[in-house]
Amino acid sequence: MPKTNQPQYPVQLQLRVSEEQAVQVRADAEAYGRALGTYMRDRLTTGKCIYARTDQMVLAELRRIGGLIRHQGASPEIVEALEKLRSSIERA
Repeated sequence: MPKTNQPQYPVQLQLRVSEEQAVQVRADAEAYGRALGTYMRDRLTTGKCIYARTDQMVLAELRRIGGLIRHQGASPEIVEALEKLRSSIERA
């Protein structure tokens, strides 16, 4: 008997990929911290970039550190470096 609190996915799709692509997709799903099916559904249906959890943690920590430095009254050189870092993070 299926669990009622989990979404049901009655349709199964198949696609062909090369060995290298299969290895990459599996590695991406593992880095994302999700099962392969969940990763593929998220990747194909949301249209959003999917980041590894470690990347998300690093970005959050960099933002926190930048805010602490800015709060302390940093020099113009540090502020400029932080602005470059912030724009790089936002592009990622």
